[in-house]
Amino acid sequence: MAIMHGSPTRTDAPAPPPAGGADERHRAMLASMLDPLVLAQPVRDAAGRVVDFVYAEANPAACAWIGIDHDRLVGRRMLDLYPQLATTGLMRRFAETAETGRPTVAEEFPFEPAGRDARRMDVRAVRTDAWVSFVWRDVTERHEAVARIAAFEEQFRLMAENSHDVVVRIGMDDRILWVSPSVTPVLGWATADCIGRPGAEFLATDESRAQYLRDKARVAAGDGVVSRARIRSAAGTTHWVEVHTSPYKTQAGTIDGMVATLRIVDAEVMAGQTLDRRARTDELTDLPNRKEAFDRLDGLARNGGRGVAVLWCDIDRFKAVNDSHGHAAGDVVLRALAGRIRGALRSGDDIAARIGGDELLVVLRGVHGLDDAVAVAETLRRRAAEPITLADGTVRATLSIGVTVAGDEERVDAVLARADEAMYRAKAAGRDRVVALSPPGDASDGDAAGT
Repeated sequence: MAIMHGSPTRTDAPAPPPAGGADERHRAMLASMLDPLVLAQPVRDAAGRVVDFVYAEANPAACAWIGIDHDRLVGRRMLDLYPQLATTGLMRRFAETAETGRPTVAEEFPFEPAGRDARRMDVRAVRTDAWVSFVWRDVTERHEAVARIAAFEEQFRLMAENSHDVVVRIGMDDRILWVSPSVTPVLGWATADCIGRPGAEFLATDESRAQYLRDKARVAAGDGVVSRARIRSAAGTTHWVEVHTSPYKTQAGTIDGMVATLRIVDAEVMAGQTLDRRARTDELTDLPNRKEAFDRLDGLARNGGRGVAVLWCDIDRFKAVNDSHGHAAGDVVLRALAGRIRGALRSGDDIAARIGGDELLVVLRGVHGLDDAVAVAETLRRRAAEPITLADGTVRATLSIGVTVAGDEERVDAVLARADEAMYRAKAAGRDRVVALSPPGDASDGDAAGT
């Protein structure tokens, strides 16, 4: 029978539980449960409405969670222990279960026991005859873990959708498993365009694909790699990207593919190329500078030097041009001669460089001896001698050219010194002419005088 509202809490003994519910088997079953469980008898007011419950039975897990031993708990009213049940609306739902038989199901219900931190509870209440059985589970840690995961996922979503970097996960079979939404604003690809396709398929050059294979091997060994590659956009354009690649590890710690973060670095690469070009190029003539020319010649010498000729060119009486027409006119002459020499080269393998104020160097590859090199030098000399138009008239600039060919395994400084000596012989012989010197042991030295 239900306890009427106003009855003493401790002196009114509750009605016995359902038949068999208090025997030893029933108690053993309750004791074995990990979740707290209590049986409670409804308390009704004068109008017969359920306004509270009295604890009639409780398992050890319930007593431990509530913090009251079994004998002191049985007979206590629920609202005496937890008055907040009325303000949270949970008591009303329990009352509906007692009245209608509809179970109460509350997931992650916020609950603040007096003197304890706020908790999150999964609660179930089921009517059994005139009784209500309550079982609950403290899911605070689960709730907090889920909240942390949700917050992390939200942060990741914001980064993925708003970052200018593209994040890609690639499986062991080299196919893309996931790509961040930023791939669309950055490269124009929809995520669906990428999933399932080989990552290397988006690379634009053979060199980039070869780099991808090298990076993949290092990542498979557990290393992180930073590299640059050329990648295709959906519009067909290519971009330089910097790629940070790391192993993708499972929870067990095994490597299961890789994760790559890439960002477009076209501006950085272009700036680097510009700086590199400036470091290797004469600003006035746009020819390679002295260091670049000597470095290339040194590379040819390391490969044996066979078939390489050097033409050392000096502009005759260049100081007089500057003195008579001004340094701006001298610059015009230098640019004109550089353009004529560049135009006379036989192929992209030949090199023309400015190595001093009025000195130019030409390196020919694939010549068939000294005579072949002299023929090219004569062409350069004749073209250089053509009139050059200045702001105040025309000027005729001539070249004294020293020519030599590199001997087998000959040092670069020896070849350059011989070409320089040949140039000075040309000047001493009257300028505007070509003088050739053979390598040591070759008796074919000679000179050709220009007109």
